[in-house]
Amino acid sequence: INGVELVAGADVSEKALKSFAEQFGVKQTFTDYKKMLRLKDLDAVSVCTPNYMHKAPTVAALRAGKHVMVEKPMAMNAREAQAMVDAAKEAKRKLVIGFQYRFSPEAQAVKRYVDDGQIGRPLFARVQTLRRRGIPSWGVFGRKDLQGGGPLIDLGVHYIEVALYLMGSPSAVSASGSAYTYIGNKPSKTLCSWGHWDHKSYTVEDLAVGFVRLDNGACMTVESSFAAHIEKDDFNLQIMGEKGGFTLHPPAIYKDEAGLMVNV
Repeated sequence: INGVELVAGADVSEKALKSFAEQFGVKQTFTDYKKMLRLKDLDAVSVCTPNYMHKAPTVAALRAGKHVMVEKPMAMNAREAQAMVDAAKEAKRKLVIGFQYRFSPEAQAVKRYVDDGQIGRPLFARVQTLRRRGIPSWGVFGRKDLQGGGPLIDLGVHYIEVALYLMGSPSAVSASGSAYTYIGNKPSKTLCSWGHWDHKSYTVEDLAVGFVRLDNGACMTVESSFAAHIEKDDFNLQIMGEKGGFTLHPPAIYKDEAGLMVNV
């Protein structure tokens, strides 16, 4: 990135830290991130720790006067997320979550139509991040105590963020939903390209569904799964407005023009 210099890194694993330093030419390394935060020439910090370790280093960095970008999901729960936001406001520093999907060519193309008024007032968004059978067989994706949740917090948050971005960033006023675990916590003989996961430690949901009301009068449904009895994986966002609508994959606009129903 132009104008950015990687000056230091911190990791509790000395082996990982050495590899990182060699790969990126970083001269200052620390096994204690708190010591790294004392560096005066450090302007911003990227928090790439596991989910359950997002809050502590983020709050510490903000209080040390550093701007922060933290990987998604932001935190393990709403309480932790609020504490992070409060720390950023108190320190008067920027806190950014690693949601990159809004910068995709598809999202940016659709955003032009939205900003041009082609969609009109948004009414409804449908978010779908569905895997037919895609439970990760590595890492701790199946452990709620370390991850905070399953497909909704891992996959769904990306498309929820894009949906809100393309709808003008409204705030949620109410939400309801359900989560179901019925495949991941049982041994499976079904062939799957993702491999076999540890069902004994699996404590997250297989499927999460939700309904959200927004303060601009619109509403949004959310469907997210690691495992579901569906035809195929389905990752998409659809938004319907008063003047037109669109889907993200493939990027397409649906509207009335010259007395015709037109797809762009």
